[in-house]
Amino acid sequence: MRRALLLTAVLVLLAAASMGTSTAQQTSWAAYLSAEETVPRVNSQATGLATFEMTRDGLSYVVLLNGITNVMMGHIHIGAAGVAGPVAVWLYPGAPPPVLISGSYSGVVASGTITARNLAGPLANQQLPALMTAITEGRAYVNFHTQANPGGEIRGQIR
Repeated sequence: MRRALLLTAVLVLLAAASMGTSTAQQTSWAAYLSAEETVPRVNSQATGLATFEMTRDGLSYVVLLNGITNVMMGHIHIGAAGVAGPVAVWLYPGAPPPVLISGSYSGVVASGTITARNLAGPLANQQLPALMTAITEGRAYVNFHTQANPGGEIRGQIR
């Protein structure tokens, strides 16, 4: 219980920090992950938070998960809210194939910096501004897949 409260506090602090930028020159975004946004909807109490910040090296990210079981992979997909879309960036693991985290997991699952080399699917062979356009237009989401829910257990639009 104490660990869950600590993780919740960290998630809130990261979310607050990520929302402190101006929309005129926005440099940070967040996706709050839950089963409520999955397509199709699944039953899960797992949650998560993915934060993104534009740096001179690329799009830096940190993904925290809470109470998820048997994670296989996590991605940025291209698609509007309520619509399933193709994978554009592997977040966990950094590239195929999927890697199982066995059992219940809470904590940082992935972090790094996305560059043009990381773009896949509909964004393959494009530059980072293609991903940034999808994000700023609300057409990108984070989705984490598990053994029980291979199509996605928790999801959130990047805002």
